[in-house]
Amino acid sequence: MDLTRRSALVLGAAAAAAAFTPAAAAAHPATGAAFVTRDGTRLRLGGRPFRFAGTNIYWLGLDENVGGVAYPTSFRIRDALDTARAMGFTVVRSHMTASTGNALSILPSKDTGFNDAAFATVDLAVAHAGSIGLRLILPLTDEWSYYHGGHRDFTAPYGLPPEAFYTDPRVVADYQAYVSHVMHRVNPLTGVAYNQDPTVMAWEFGNELEGMTLDWLNANAARFRQWAPRQLIAAGRRFDLDPDTLAAPGVDLVDVHYYPPTAARVRADAAAVTAAGKVYIGGEYASTAATADLLTALAADPDVTGMLSWSLFGHHDRNGFVAHDDGFTMHYPGDDARMRAAVDAQIAFAAAMAPAPARRFTLGAPLVTELAKRGGLNVLRWRGAAGAAGYRVERARHERGPWTAAHEGLLTDRDTPWTDPVPPGDVWYRVVPVDRSGRAGTPSSAVPAGASDVVLVDPVEDLTLTSAHTAVAAGSGALRPSGPGASVTWSRPAIRAARFDLTGSGRRPAVEVSADGVTWRSARTRVSRGTLSVTTVDTGHVRLVWPPAATTGLVLATLWSADPAPVHAHPPPPG
Repeated sequence: MDLTRRSALVLGAAAAAAAFTPAAAAAHPATGAAFVTRDGTRLRLGGRPFRFAGTNIYWLGLDENVGGVAYPTSFRIRDALDTARAMGFTVVRSHMTASTGNALSILPSKDTGFNDAAFATVDLAVAHAGSIGLRLILPLTDEWSYYHGGHRDFTAPYGLPPEAFYTDPRVVADYQAYVSHVMHRVNPLTGVAYNQDPTVMAWEFGNELEGMTLDWLNANAARFRQWAPRQLIAAGRRFDLDPDTLAAPGVDLVDVHYYPPTAARVRADAAAVTAAGKVYIGGEYASTAATADLLTALAADPDVTGMLSWSLFGHHDRNGFVAHDDGFTMHYPGDDARMRAAVDAQIAFAAAMAPAPARRFTLGAPLVTELAKRGGLNVLRWRGAAGAAGYRVERARHERGPWTAAHEGLLTDRDTPWTDPVPPGDVWYRVVPVDRSGRAGTPSSAVPAGASDVVLVDPVEDLTLTSAHTAVAAGSGALRPSGPGASVTWSRPAIRAARFDLTGSGRRPAVEVSADGVTWRSARTRVSRGTLSVTTVDTGHVRLVWPPAATTGLVLATLWSADPAPVHAHPPPPG
């Protein structure tokens, strides 16, 4: 079997990894959509009342959950937002614009100035949210000194205590300069400034700020209103209602947090907020407390404009879900019976809060990320698809099928890696996502493997699977050269074949192989419909080398290697 021959099936996963381009932005719903507006104690959208269910996805700009603090991959950004959309949510709250004090932040320090490269993940999150009809609430700093920074990053340069954030004119000026820089950012993916994009429903002064005064609120609200006149302004402290927030004329939304919530407490707070002439939202509540009884009562109360659970995590780049350890992590459709019940309650709440028919969510395609061997059997890993309730692994002896299920029932994201109990021969695998109603979505691209092969699939969302790289940049769905001498290398024992899926026109990179990683030689390649394929003789290293001025991007690399622990005979009978 020719392992490098491209599957006749559509390369669904690679297509899904394509960048959010300016051409796609032309159809971006938010660029021509209406803004969410305030009508007294209620919100309106397109002339109709707007109430919502939503969730928090705090890490969209800068993440702490996968191998330390780093920018999340474009897949994880899109996957989490798509999952929120699949659950029926219409609003997401994210700390992605509260980004100070870290080398990867928007504002690493007062001395270094702004790091506009840090906007890339924020740009994608805003653009993708708008493209699927989600609205955003964006805190601009934080009460707490988490990895993404907080208001102490504005007071520390002057040697001042945290309380000076609300009183010192220099600190207030620095905070306002930061906010202005963020609000006026022009998103290159949409061509629209953040402060002119209806996707951004509201700017929040900060997350759970404890020291706000009426003068501080009024001064900053006036600035925010000047810079973003068509977007709303939110404020709130950690748990209780803040009298100054209720009194500030420039505040539109009052945000209250609950760990845990009760229907009585939420309804009482909502009544107090609306009595003060403001719009009430529950900006955070423990996802573990989501029940049908709680949320049904809140949906019936018109003073409750919106509730956002804490907090949603999507699929890992390789398999399964991203894990988080604060006790309130939510995965769709749920890791266990309790989480599944909480997810179901939130889906029902979303339907009750926005009963108008929404656009049908279309499942994306999974991606087979690895085919390993264990005791001679094939072990399959796949990256999940947003909105999938389960998966069906299918196998075939030929790339065109016929395809048959490799197991009974459905597997979940917690079942990967999955071991095929059938001894391998030359076989093709694909993974089919299935939604809550039993509808099958687009299958993954098919991956072939010989009886003695292992396979690694790298979507190059980042560079973690590469062994070396020079002058290349990953992100937005493709790996591209960023300067002269661009190259990227993969190293695995006994590489037998490789296939590289490219995007864009122009000069293609060359493929080189090496036994020792030092001495390289050109490899003979085959070109077919945007792919480069090469067959080697158990080499240890393969790399792509871009010629000068090349702009062609790489969206997927697939490497076939020899099984490092082959099984040549049946095990002996037990003694």
